[in-house]
Amino acid sequence: SGAVDVSASTPGTYTVTYTTAGTCPNSSNVSVTINALPSVTFTAPASPYCPCTATTGLGGGLPTGGVYSGAGVTDDGNGTSYSFDSTGISGANTITYTFTDANGCTNSNSDDVTVQDTTPPTISCPADIILNNENGVCGAVATWLSTDVSASDNCSISSVTQTSGLNSGDIFPVGTTTNTFLVSDNSGLTATCSFNVIVEDNEDPTWVNAPT
Repeated sequence: SGAVDVSASTPGTYTVTYTTAGTCPNSSNVSVTINALPSVTFTAPASPYCPCTATTGLGGGLPTGGVYSGAGVTDDGNGTSYSFDSTGISGANTITYTFTDANGCTNSNSDDVTVQDTTPPTISCPADIILNNENGVCGAVATWLSTDVSASDNCSISSVTQTSGLNSGDIFPVGTTTNTFLVSDNSGLTATCSFNVIVEDNEDPTWVNAPT
């Protein structure tokens, strides 16, 4: 009995001879073919890839007929495509394409996609509000709807907060009050917008104790 290690051999056909020892030596030959591993290529989706995003119909592995694997990867079972969902994934993520040829030889190729949000959220504020002061008051009540300050993000919004100014429904003093709002997404990216409430004093003064 014996073993033949072909792992270091180059592809091709070899003759293996087995010879017995003793007073009656004998030998036997067998032909062994070593097949080359298939050449496999694969390119992952472009980085950076947005968190909380699912994309279907991805591919790129050659030769076709293999299987895609990795975190967030769902192989479509057709040998050509897969879907990738980056929910819960952050940083470098490895996707692997594995192919087995007709000879039963298997090879694979891997590539990394970096899941990272680089797009800040957007936020918009209403136009400036210009008011006259209310009679007898050195200011005026200004109101706006909560929907007048709108924010959006390519992934998800963490919070929208007012960082300066007064609240809707407050009495704003004569002059200009700047109201600033800040939006933050779940990746820590931020954006701001502002609008002014301008209260103009158009009320003439009156005598309290007019001279006679």
